[in-house]
Amino acid sequence: MSKVKNDPDRELNGFTLKTHYIPGDKARDTKRVQVLLPRSYEEDKENYPVVYMFDGQNLFYDEESYSGISWRVSEALAHYPDLPTMIVVAIDNSIDRINEYSPWRIESSFNLDEDLIGKGGGGVSHAQYIVENVKPFIDKNYRTKSDFEHTGLIGSSLGGVMTAYMGIKYADVFGSLGVFSLANQLFKNAFSAFLSNKKISQNQKVYIQVGTEEVISEDNNGTAAKQDYLDCSIYYQKQLIAHGADVKNIDFNVYIGETHNEKYWGDHLPECLRFMSADW
Repeated sequence: MSKVKNDPDRELNGFTLKTHYIPGDKARDTKRVQVLLPRSYEEDKENYPVVYMFDGQNLFYDEESYSGISWRVSEALAHYPDLPTMIVVAIDNSIDRINEYSPWRIESSFNLDEDLIGKGGGGVSHAQYIVENVKPFIDKNYRTKSDFEHTGLIGSSLGGVMTAYMGIKYADVFGSLGVFSLANQLFKNAFSAFLSNKKISQNQKVYIQVGTEEVISEDNNGTAAKQDYLDCSIYYQKQLIAHGADVKNIDFNVYIGETHNEKYWGDHLPECLRFMSADW
């Protein structure tokens, strides 16, 4: 792997935020990866659980977030003392997010852009980059608990698709998942085929969140869009159980009136982390 470049450390609500640029096999695969360290990190010698999160630029600062509102990750960790200490690793997306976060070719444009049909598939190599480049770097350079039980993954929308995909593809790596507003309507057939011959780990914890008012844009057929998001999450839950997941390790949540944005995902982050970390 090429040399990793770094930015100066930043302080955020009493936490230290470190920034690395971790390359992959090609120059375009280099991503900004931000690492939020526990407040106690420099004071002790403990090893910490790690939660990896997609769409890293949307997690800490409102001014960097796509919607103008971040997930407020540091605020959640600061304001809920019952949450265990952990390292959060935020991986930025690229300008080619749709391809990068699509493990399969897009089958339906879902009223977005007909030109999207047939595109995608870059999620397979991006998942590999996270497992083979990002995680080894984090485990080498930080005091982590690198085992399955103490490694989590969280994503929303297409990031939720990547989380669901990687949770199955790399079931021995990620012991807990946070799947927010799953957007599998773009590749229903491919996702079904992917699940068809997979056995789900009984020990993996999966938190699922979806709102009843999720529409990507005003141009969409609102009723169909809302139902599609609900159907995606319901189908995912059913398939997890059908393929071996333990029901008590699935936390399925539908929230009335909530839409498709970082504000609501951030609102539910504490309960997601609480569920994921129950055995830490």
